[in-house]
Amino acid sequence: MKYELTDETRKIKSKKTGRLITLRRIRATKDFFVYTFYDGIISAVKIHKGQLGGWIESESNLSQEGRAWVDENAIAFDKAVVRGDAWLGPGSVIGDSASITDSVKVISQGKYPADIGGNVRVSGNSRIHASLRGEGEVWNQKVLEPREIKRPSLTEKIINGARMIEVDYGHRKLTKFIN
Repeated sequence: MKYELTDETRKIKSKKTGRLITLRRIRATKDFFVYTFYDGIISAVKIHKGQLGGWIESESNLSQEGRAWVDENAIAFDKAVVRGDAWLGPGSVIGDSASITDSVKVISQGKYPADIGGNVRVSGNSRIHASLRGEGEVWNQKVLEPREIKRPSLTEKIINGARMIEVDYGHRKLTKFIN
């Protein structure tokens, strides 16, 4: 085990359902590093044994495997999951059925709070500095402004005898031609 639940509790009200949620603070049970990689730069956050972390609704919100961590004043609740080497930074929130994994770093700073919800999946070496909502996946991206994530739509066409496949992610489109 890399963390334990403390007896310290805090209550929040779900913006979505109005439900009153009891959160419990976490405490590291061993020393470890959370490594992140972005734009060719490796950075590390050291977590010390006994260090207080953030707030989770249940142990299902933060994996005991890997190096994932919910930092001080960060919140993970509902069916949200933080796993892999992901780091939920101070003041950040993840809820609903959202998940962060791999080397994702969520940082609440600047003019937008880092708040992830809905069925958004964030993976790869993404850096999130703003609100993400909706359904779909963010992979290896830097998000600086609030964004509604949409499940990608797929379109197939035949153009001059070649098959064209277009994937629309809402914020960008990828097109591939197949002979």
